[in-house]
Amino acid sequence: MTLYIVGSPNCRKVIATKNYLNLDCEVVKLNPFEGDLKKHCSLAIDPSSTIPALRDGNFELWESNAIMIYMASYRSHPTFFPEDIVKRADILRWLFWELAYFNQTVDSAGLSVKFYQFLQNLNKQFESKPFIIGEDLTLADFALGSMVVYAQQQGAVFKDYPNIQTWYERLERIPAWAQSE
Repeated sequence: MTLYIVGSPNCRKVIATKNYLNLDCEVVKLNPFEGDLKKHCSLAIDPSSTIPALRDGNFELWESNAIMIYMASYRSHPTFFPEDIVKRADILRWLFWELAYFNQTVDSAGLSVKFYQFLQNLNKQFESKPFIIGEDLTLADFALGSMVVYAQQQGAVFKDYPNIQTWYERLERIPAWAQSE
């Protein structure tokens, strides 16, 4: 398995997943400023040349959350991406929400008004849960954590969202996440 990455939030969540599952995976860090995206596999894997991208034998995959799900399915874990269909559906809901909504409120131009509305929802979710769906870390926590980091880089302040702060501090203590920077 080969994972192609750059220094981005979407790559960080995939690296954290690889680390957490202790997957034997070659990681190739590309430098987009030196033309690496065109020189390496990214155009063959994904015509839009987005990263991360994964190659596992003849199978090629792009989209960070799809790669995370593939990795979690490749190496089963009882709580990270459980077989229980209700828990798995809840994880998938948060993965889709992260991509369709939360992710779209943060970009290099800054934070949208909806970003802070979404933070209120997220803060409420953590009122009685240490992780996004309950007592256990899941791959949805890594997906959301990557966007929190990116939002901070764009100037987001979380002081009015104590549950998110507590959750993120908990996430930072997980070695797989800490080593994904």
